[in-house]
Amino acid sequence: MIKISDFDNLLNKNSYPSVSILLPTHTTAPDNLQDPILLKNLISEAETRLNAEFNKKDSEVLIHQIKEIAKSINHTYNSEALAIYVNKEYSTFYKLPFKTEPRVIIDSTFATRDLIKTLNRGISYYVLSLSNNEAKLYEGFRDSLTESIEEGFPFTNEIKNNNNPSDSFSIDNQTREFFNKVDKAFSIIYKNHNLPLVLLSAERNIAFYKEIADHNHNIIAEIHGNFINESAHDLGKKIWQEVSDALNVQRLKWVDALAQAVNANKFAQDINEIYKAAKEGRAEVLLVEEGFSIPGKIDDNNNLVVLDSNHQKDANVIDDIIDEIAEIVTIHKGKVVFLPPNSLEKYNKVALITRY
Repeated sequence: MIKISDFDNLLNKNSYPSVSILLPTHTTAPDNLQDPILLKNLISEAETRLNAEFNKKDSEVLIHQIKEIAKSINHTYNSEALAIYVNKEYSTFYKLPFKTEPRVIIDSTFATRDLIKTLNRGISYYVLSLSNNEAKLYEGFRDSLTESIEEGFPFTNEIKNNNNPSDSFSIDNQTREFFNKVDKAFSIIYKNHNLPLVLLSAERNIAFYKEIADHNHNIIAEIHGNFINESAHDLGKKIWQEVSDALNVQRLKWVDALAQAVNANKFAQDINEIYKAAKEGRAEVLLVEEGFSIPGKIDDNNNLVVLDSNHQKDANVIDDIIDEIAEIVTIHKGKVVFLPPNSLEKYNKVALITRY
């Protein structure tokens, strides 16, 4: 899962040349057999361009890093796209949940637009599955779960009951102690990316966990049952509808927050005003209906020009100016929230809560 801290890392690793390689990938066989071939072709393109612009010693270092990353990628588990970032001080890759165009970018900064799209348009959350003896943490993106192995997860309860094993009071205390250990580890992960949390367990266990948890305010759903032995794939499909409903409830609370901002005159609704506020760093929360987009371009005076759907396509036209604004908002530490269709009808589908 891509975190805000990952994006910040990329922004702070500026040097020339910074190489970004992006390509669409496939989630299933046999289509995913095409992915390493396309990646190899893009690496060849990057190698040709680097060799043409830089001396052999400098370009070889970067090319080696790119090829080492490529070797480490298991294409059996690809997502919708792949992004590789390499410069002299930093190298990493991300699997992205949205399709992208294949391209190689060599610049003084990394090409982060696709990461911005993933951060802002994704529906991400944590899932904590508990039993008396085990705890597993998952990172969720829509109905897809990936098990986390950070900070000691998954946990096994090694706290022994030295008293009567049939003593329910002692067993309950042992369970609380185990859950406290689990919560301390989760709190470290949560600090890096404060996503909503879904709890899976028996009703009694969830009550015990909430007694000791540091982040009860972020629990959006409790699903009762024993899910500890479910595969990540099956579990994601099984719980997604309940998670989706809970996330929608959370997201719609932003409509109320927007109404309060309107009353306080801390909002913008016109797309040009929104763009201007974002550029000035005044954007607190950008609210957009899912599926809404606006074509546009930036003129020579750095002003936004909104186009209609019949515009003539040229190199300066941005297919979706919303993504452009979302990137600016994120860079200035604002938040971007995509809401269900029709939830912003009175605001013409997009609005901004401003800091002042």
